[in-house]
Amino acid sequence: MSRQDYEQVIRQLESSGAGDPEGRKFHAAYGKHEDVHMFEVWDSAEQFDAHRGRLVEILQAAGVDCGTIDVHPLHSEHPD
Repeated sequence: MSRQDYEQVIRQLESSGAGDPEGRKFHAAYGKHEDVHMFEVWDSAEQFDAHRGRLVEILQAAGVDCGTIDVHPLHSEHPD
């Protein structure tokens, strides 16, 4: 997605009350201006699953093809 799409998605998540979902520990966006991706760390896959529907709905409304959402277990975390 473009940076503009990303910013629109974030605004929509915030205005819908889903901008700071329970269980999300970390969120980052990365990539070049027209190729932005999101990376998140969650307390559990179940908490992400509770948020996934709203996220996909907002991505689709913004015209973003969310493709495949990959979920993987976190093996270690090294906070600063």
